[in-house]
Order: sequence, then structure tokens, then C-alpha cells
Amino acid sequence: MILKLNGVSPRRLQTRNHKGNNISTPRAARKSPKSKTSLQPKEASPAAFPCQRLGTTVVPYRPVCLVAGVSWGMTSPGPTGPTFAGEPPATPRHRILDTARVLFYRRGVTNVGINEIIAESGVAKATLYAHFATKDELILEFMRQGDARWIAWLDERVRALAPEARARPLAVFDALAEWFALPFFRGCLLGNVGTELADPQHPAQALLADHKERVRALLEGWLAEADAPNPSALASQFLLLIEGATAVARMTRDPNAAQQAQAVARALLGGEKG
Repeated sequence: MILKLNGVSPRRLQTRNHKGNNISTPRAARKSPKSKTSLQPKEASPAAFPCQRLGTTVVPYRPVCLVAGVSWGMTSPGPTGPTFAGEPPATPRHRILDTARVLFYRRGVTNVGINEIIAESGVAKATLYAHFATKDELILEFMRQGDARWIAWLDERVRALAPEARARPLAVFDALAEWFALPFFRGCLLGNVGTELADPQHPAQALLADHKERVRALLEGWLAEADAPNPSALASQFLLLIEGATAVARMTRDPNAAQQAQAVARALLGGEKG
């Protein structure tokens, strides 16, 4: 269920069936004071922003900043699923990007139109185009932010999981297992876009290649710190393991793909336990 709150009772509540068609909520439900109250839990900001139905509870919906599956600003899962809290994004640009991040990652960039992003983010069409002249511009910014945030997340998680440098190369796969287990994991954000926009000349392909090189360089640094032999060659092999494990985890919904890749990585390191 998606609706916009403007401090007054909504004129019309709609939900969608499995085919995407709008189905109006009965008039009695629209006038129900209980329904109106349930849209304003204590965590909610009084500002207007969209809501969604999770199980039997309507909660304020701030688009989750999904970074290739890593959710920022999401509270602990409740009995009916994840709940969302906090203030809505501060600026129209942030609202547009937060909304695009959720929709693009969950459904793909080619399956989400600009009009849907406008409706979900609550901005005017002119506002969106003032920030992003084309859909491609929005997609490329989505990729740039995804690249930066995913690498920052991986660096932070690996260092937290492995304070000692020698253990970090294998800790990469422990971090991946956490990522694969997230409820909204859909694989590599940038890789997904690269698959959808497959033209070799599309700027998305260059961003994807740059992202993979940054991941490879991060791996090489950890391998060098761990005194692994030939860290450059090993980093390329580790990157292949990450790519394969990510693809398998997306296909099978099984986080154990990370442990299987870790076993191969351990063999490449010569049996180090890490």
C-alpha cells in the first residue's frame, strides 16, 4: 500500500494486486479513524512521506538506502517484517536517490520508470529533471553511490571481523555471508545494471569496470598486508571467487556460497586458517 501524508486524511488509498493493477480501498476503510492513527507510529516524522504495508501494519516508508543489498537506516526486523524509522531524506535530491536506490535494486533499472520514482519520492517532475536531466543520469549516480558505499561497507566489515591483518583476506567471505543473508539481497548492484544496459559503449559499463578494479585493489592491499605471495595475482583470483559466490547466492538464496568460496580462497593461500 502506498499513500502520501499531508497532515490531513488521504482522499484515496490504493493497493496493487499481483498484476500491478490499482485496487481502491473500500470507502469505510478510508474513513476509519483507527487506520488514520495507525499511519502515525511514534517513530514517524510529522513531515509528509510515503508509507507501505508490511504484513498487517502500515509503517512510515523511508526508502532504504540499499547499497548492493546493504540497508542503511533500517531498524531491526519486526514481527511482520522490516520496519523503517527516522526523518525523511532532507532534500529532494536525496529523496529521489533514496527512492531510485530501492526501486532500481529490487526490480532493475529497465523495469522502473521515471514517473514511478516521482510518485514514490513525492517530488515534482520539474524537480527531478532539475537534478537529473535524463534517466541515464540518475542511473549513473545510483551506480556511483552504490560503488562508494559498498566498498566502504566491505572495508569496514572486514576490519571489524578481522582486527589482525593476516586474517582479513579470508574475512572478506565472512562479510559476504552477512550481505548474502540480507532479506533484500539481489546481487551486485553495479553488475545488475551492467547486465541490463549491455551496450559496451554505455557509460554504465565503464563505471562497472572501475568498481571491480577498486574491489580488486582493496583485496590486493589486504593480501599484501597479510604477506600473501604474489598479492596482485591472488587479488584477481579472489575477485573471481567473489563474483561467482555472489551470482550463486543470488540464484540459490543460499548465503553458504560465501563459505564455499572461502574454502577455495584458503586453498589458494596455502591452507592458512586466517
